[in-house]
Amino acid sequence: MQSTGHSKGKIERPFGELKSSLMEELAAVGAPGSIAELNARAAAWLAAEVHTRPHRVTGVPPAIRLEAERPLLAPLPRIRYDTALVEPRRVGAPVPLVEVDGVFYSVPPSLVGTTVEVRLPVDAGVLQIRAHGSVVATHDLAPPGSPPVWDPAHRRAAEAMALAPHARPRLTLVTRDEIHHQEPPLELGDGDYEVEVPDLACYELGNGACGCGSRSGEPCGLHFGKTQSGRPNPAGMLTKARQDGDHWIL
Repeated sequence: MQSTGHSKGKIERPFGELKSSLMEELAAVGAPGSIAELNARAAAWLAAEVHTRPHRVTGVPPAIRLEAERPLLAPLPRIRYDTALVEPRRVGAPVPLVEVDGVFYSVPPSLVGTTVEVRLPVDAGVLQIRAHGSVVATHDLAPPGSPPVWDPAHRRAAEAMALAPHARPRLTLVTRDEIHHQEPPLELGDGDYEVEVPDLACYELGNGACGCGSRSGEPCGLHFGKTQSGRPNPAGMLTKARQDGDHWIL
């Protein structure tokens, strides 16, 4: 409905009657203690003050009009409309808790780091936590500022995971006797040693050959050139399959 001067009154008028009649009655008698009590007192007020009074447009009381139109009305959905407050929450890590109104509530430790859905049914005093379409935790609501609320099963599982051995390497205690029984390091001693002189020509790749003196001109694949099949040999890999004369064939 458009918010025009002619239509705005139709929307606002019922609220004025609620304030001047129902709200005054509630203030005089006392505020309801629950949503159910409020609905019951509102229904009694409608039946006594509104439904029996002729409507100024139709001239017929709404109660009589409803009975005439009831056969034309479709039934309400079987599933009641969900009026609960639903919000997403991120589960903390490494402690499996979610925060709602300044209080932390536990969830199964397997949900650490994931996003869950918290649901606060109206006037129920409970908190439901859902994950993957299922309820994974239910807690009684605690006053703001309360300490964390734990499900005992969640606490036991979290403690077991925290105390379980991890797969990463750990330091091992070695006794003095075990150190003495280890193999001694290699000692070369004093003096000069003969080592093989590398052929620097092998590093002059140029046209793809390794410079090792191949008579065919084909790269031998020993260093950074290519294999006999023409495939590149990865840099730095000295893979050797078999030796043919003075060449390594890959």
